[in-house]
Amino acid sequence: MKKLFFLLDLEMTKYKSNITMKVLLLSLVVIFPLAVLLVSGLIERIAVDQFRQILLSADLFWMLSGYISNWLVFFFMSFLGIFIVTMEYSNNTLRQNLITGLNRVEFLLSKLLSLAVISLLLTLWFYFITILFSIYLSIEIEFNPYELLSVLSAHVIMCFGYGVVGLLFGMVFKSMGLSIILFLLYASILEPAFAGLAHRSILGGNGHLFYPLNTIKDLFPFPYLEFANTLVGPEENLKFSLSIKEALLSSSTYILIFIGLAYIKMKKGNF
Repeated sequence: MKKLFFLLDLEMTKYKSNITMKVLLLSLVVIFPLAVLLVSGLIERIAVDQFRQILLSADLFWMLSGYISNWLVFFFMSFLGIFIVTMEYSNNTLRQNLITGLNRVEFLLSKLLSLAVISLLLTLWFYFITILFSIYLSIEIEFNPYELLSVLSAHVIMCFGYGVVGLLFGMVFKSMGLSIILFLLYASILEPAFAGLAHRSILGGNGHLFYPLNTIKDLFPFPYLEFANTLVGPEENLKFSLSIKEALLSSSTYILIFIGLAYIKMKKGNF
């Protein structure tokens, strides 16, 4: 346990004096509540009374807040995962860490621990802002312990998952610019194209929903798609996203696989 705290303290010491880290974290902390305020205000303005009560109900508001966080965290945590590894390459400090006593597994563990702690902190901020806006918008707050735990767990895994994917890209490509470009290329074009055009068209079914980044994204999908499903007949019912249980299980599995790949890369890498 002391070793874990030592590794975490070592990482946090690096970040305290890093301007990029401070700007990133502060930006997310500020932008998230502003985005929630903007979206909820837009719904209040354009939705008729009946739909406004549904769209801003307790359950849907938690998912709406999570969906907004999903978009922001996608960019922040994936970039962070890339940054904390590639800065070691660019500053030539990775080999120095290994020479001064850290083995390769401990180096990787220190990065994963920092991502986990930041994921927990972002989840606490997500919880606080969602509760605050629920009170501000006079949304009835329903504390179902199981559902609350499920939502908060999904948010932690979502943050950590994006961070681990970014970490893996950074370890493989080593250059921050190249890693970011290739990550965005994969996330925005390659995976959606292959899942939607190739897999869905050829194999059919819902297998296209189980691709790596989509499983993380579906921890907080667009909340009103399932609501739209209730407006059509059962024969036209479509599956737009994974259920929360499917997303939790599949995303957690992918995260373990990505950590395993990062471990293999770390063990076999030439530094």
